[in-house]
Amino acid sequence: MTRTRALIPLALAFVLVACASAPPDDRDAGMRRPMMSSRGGMSGDFDLLPRANWWHEAHLNEALNLSGEQMQKLDALQNEHSDEITRLQNDQRTVMRDLRSTLDRRDATADDIVAAGNRYAALRDDLVRKQIAYLAAQRVVLTIEQWKTLQQSLEVRDDERMGPRGGGPPGGMGGRGRGRGRGW
Repeated sequence: MTRTRALIPLALAFVLVACASAPPDDRDAGMRRPMMSSRGGMSGDFDLLPRANWWHEAHLNEALNLSGEQMQKLDALQNEHSDEITRLQNDQRTVMRDLRSTLDRRDATADDIVAAGNRYAALRDDLVRKQIAYLAAQRVVLTIEQWKTLQQSLEVRDDERMGPRGGGPPGGMGGRGRGRGRGW
């Protein structure tokens, strides 16, 4: 009984880590990707953040008709936020490695694993808060019309890159079958 009780936190920590690192399941046709998913750059787990320096891409700059002042503000925001976000992303990878190595240790206790998991969760929370602050600062620089145009432009490019149904390159099934048979 005591051994079973000791394994419960371990199993819970394992499930939480597995769920947190698993890709979202988009098989439900009613589920919709966030407007700005898979943007690259500094997004990490936070799918709303556009890729770094998006305003320097000619097609986006032209579509949004950004002013020189807006460009300068976006450059300043990039300089202000990018180093801290990059540092937190690097730290997050290190803490995840620590968590995995704790899980793999022969002498790991449930407390060790939970402590390592808590360090990862706290760091991830800090990263998301920084990314939200950066996203909010970018949003305030743009008009609502520019913001909507940016979302639409990035969504169209994601759809073109991902192919039909957002599942992979055009003509592919994104690594997941769409019916009965293997992998279903």
